[in-house]
Amino acid sequence: MNQPAVPLVEPAPGIGHNRSPEPLDPVAAVKSRLCVTHHDLVARFVDLELGCARVPNLIDTEEEAGLVTDFIAQCQMHLRQAEGAHRLEKAFFLQAGRAVDGFFKRRCETLGGALTPVIARLKAYRDRITAATCARHQAAGKQSRKRYAASPLRPRRSVSKPSGWRARPIVPRSVGARQNSGRLPKPPASVPRHGPERQPLPWNRCASRVITVPRPM
Repeated sequence: MNQPAVPLVEPAPGIGHNRSPEPLDPVAAVKSRLCVTHHDLVARFVDLELGCARVPNLIDTEEEAGLVTDFIAQCQMHLRQAEGAHRLEKAFFLQAGRAVDGFFKRRCETLGGALTPVIARLKAYRDRITAATCARHQAAGKQSRKRYAASPLRPRRSVSKPSGWRARPIVPRSVGARQNSGRLPKPPASVPRHGPERQPLPWNRCASRVITVPRPM
């Protein structure tokens, strides 16, 4: 006999229900629950903090030292209790966080692994298209060069070289000048280095004489 199907989702309450409304902010709901659940813990925190303010700045007697020692022990005990309550309250959220991480991480890793070969196939297709395009461009370039070589409009000129013609090696100017400097003819010793000696001009010779100008009668 078939069993009736159990609904996975609880149906919405109808008119006149006695259920409390769902909180609008889950974080605010958690804060309010912590304040209600750990009300005594918070009140004890306030009392111990006020007690720390009442401890004298200077301890003078052994009795005061004993009281302060007991007070410190009470504070440390309350801190350990608060740490234990903290771990208990946080344990649920740590487990929930791990569950959320596992839920999404597992699916993301699965999709990423399935997508890797798809990306490789697309890359291979792009590589084939690029190689075909390069080959087509190279073939077109070869055909263009062949048509240009067979074209009758291409200028043809032939340079006839005489028999025994030999190309002269190109020598840099600095090297050639340095090689030819030893073969230049030297000027004769009789010729002055800076040319013949300059002769004085006639007006220079006249300037050395004294010219007498007659006075008018």
